[in-house]
Amino acid sequence: MPKSIDVKVSNYLPFNFIIVGYGFIVGGLIAVSNKPEASPFFLIIGLLMVTTHYRIKIDLGQKEFREYVWFFGFKYGNSFKFSSPEYIYFNEARIGFEYGEFAFRRFGSEKQFKAFIKFNAQDERAYIGSSRRFESILSKSKSIASQLNIPIKEMS
Repeated sequence: MPKSIDVKVSNYLPFNFIIVGYGFIVGGLIAVSNKPEASPFFLIIGLLMVTTHYRIKIDLGQKEFREYVWFFGFKYGNSFKFSSPEYIYFNEARIGFEYGEFAFRRFGSEKQFKAFIKFNAQDERAYIGSSRRFESILSKSKSIASQLNIPIKEMS
């Protein structure tokens, strides 16, 4: 069994902002020849937008997990103690959204599956990811469950 597990949970920024971040990177590369003084600004902002994400690190040796934001190698977050990981479980949620112009605004919702690790004798749970496709989050959860040697509970 591994001593610690470090997993990417999700991106920090929404997908649209990540696309803009790639635009900044391309703009920075183009600016190298035209405006070299502006290039580092565009590259740094673009890389920050593209690479910043949420992570969780489970340290079995010290019996603690840490949920944090990763950006440029820096980690900002909180640590929580636990006695042992018990199981992985899922929640099904409906995520609401709206689209369209003011007079033609439409509302909708879509199903999203969220995965958590439950620890023994503790209310704190660790969020390990979400997806609109159950198979996708199940695959990620199976990988983590096998590393921690814990079961996956069926959805109710």
